[in-house]
Amino acid sequence: MPLTLRQLEAFHTLMSVGSVTRAAVVMGVSQPTVSRLIADMEAETGLLLFDRSSRGLQPTPEALAFDTEVGRAFAGLSHLESVARAMRGSARLSIAATPSLLPEFTDGLLAPFVRSHPGVVLSLDDQTTRRTLEWVLASQVDLGLTFEPVNHPELAVTVVGRMDAACLIPKRHRLARSRGPIALAELAGEDFVAFKPDSLFRQQLERRFEGASVAPKVRAEARTTEAAALLASALPAIAVIPSGAVPRGSEGLVARRIEPSIASDIVVVHQASRPLSSVARDFLALAGAGWASSAREPARRTAS
Repeated sequence: MPLTLRQLEAFHTLMSVGSVTRAAVVMGVSQPTVSRLIADMEAETGLLLFDRSSRGLQPTPEALAFDTEVGRAFAGLSHLESVARAMRGSARLSIAATPSLLPEFTDGLLAPFVRSHPGVVLSLDDQTTRRTLEWVLASQVDLGLTFEPVNHPELAVTVVGRMDAACLIPKRHRLARSRGPIALAELAGEDFVAFKPDSLFRQQLERRFEGASVAPKVRAEARTTEAAALLASALPAIAVIPSGAVPRGSEGLVARRIEPSIASDIVVVHQASRPLSSVARDFLALAGAGWASSAREPARRTAS
């Protein structure tokens, strides 16, 4: 027999909540029902998804890998539900955005868009740049909001703004005493919090460091600006993040400009071959009207 949606739901719920008991509560079924669904799924796939022990079910590496794919499948189902609701007359707009853009995005664009479109249901997911582009290409979201560079022949790219980088410095650090900008050379040899290796922002920053013959000591890596700020304060260490993403209330840290500036273009992407809805066009027009302190006129192109 093929895998059933109920089996996948039981598996994904169990992976999310961590125990059969909680999974049964979430699904509204009995614990034996959840256990049977998992056992049937293992038998069908031929995979050992959980190790059984006195501590309960422990996911195997195969389960962790399979859950990633199951999550994508459920995201696709969620998108189908969104499409069905839209067809019933409810205007919707789904957006995936890079986490470091969210603070600036919510204040500078999301709030005015919602005010001007009170009848639109907005769906927002924070994703890595790579996942944002994947979701746009898979039609799981209407638009993606991220940083350049974006190079894909099936994506249309509109530059809507530009954001400089900022240096987060522990208040007791010697570099925090100066109120002026920080030169890249001053970061040589300093303890440093970097973004994950797949971050486009980190890759751009590393190229600038290499060009200036600067080599900070990476002490920790973070996925989000909030995590980077927490690590910078706790270690202590220095972090460089997009200036519009400086977390509110970053305790124990001061933010300084960097010279020469490190700027990244902010872009909205969508499928080049797929017509935009009127709501998506309105959003793109609002984004291109000057959000995020754009340093140049919005430019539209197809990635190559």
